[in-house]
Amino acid sequence: MTLESTMTLGKAVPIAPRATSMLPVAAGIFLGSLVFDAIPMASAAVGRYAWAWALCGVAVMWLSSRLTGSERLGRMASIAVAGVWLHSLLEGAAAGAGGARSLGGGVLVALGLAVHLIPEGAALFTLSAEAGLSARKSLARCGLTWVLVIAGYVLGAQLSVVQSSSAPMGAAMGLAAGTFAYLAWALWQQRTPRMRFAGLGAVVGFVWVAAIHLA
Repeated sequence: MTLESTMTLGKAVPIAPRATSMLPVAAGIFLGSLVFDAIPMASAAVGRYAWAWALCGVAVMWLSSRLTGSERLGRMASIAVAGVWLHSLLEGAAAGAGGARSLGGGVLVALGLAVHLIPEGAALFTLSAEAGLSARKSLARCGLTWVLVIAGYVLGAQLSVVQSSSAPMGAAMGLAAGTFAYLAWALWQQRTPRMRFAGLGAVVGFVWVAAIHLA
């Protein structure tokens, strides 16, 4: 199977070359999310064990990929969705538990969380569309990402989730980091000789995430 078609539900779904060229950008986005977001949060919760959990995440994703057969890209899309949704929920909870206590401050924090998820949402949309989902379903997946981060924020603010369960949350964030690491590598492997600027695309994705997180 080539990138010109992906087997989804037993049918070949054509992939537009322009959309395919966005895969390296998605790889850079996931790498940036790993470096600037998932690993720092996991490390803050469980210290050096964050790397062990991240390796577990990579191992789980790799083992899962061995079972994908001709539906590899579709499985990668499902992995990406699970990883981003978990990450969004936990990040929202972490911000809610340690965030601003005033209504105005809470709104600003929630808006900041929503903005910094834009690159991950773009990567999810690209991968979901290339796995054969319609634009509407791909957008719905992205939309739920924002719903989860806000839900996590509200939950964290109300129940102080981080203080009561920092170790489990850190472990889960470490697993999400492993998912992002695997996706960055796997998506980079999907490049073809026709993608002359694949490296530049990956850098753009990485810098995009860095700019949002470091702004």
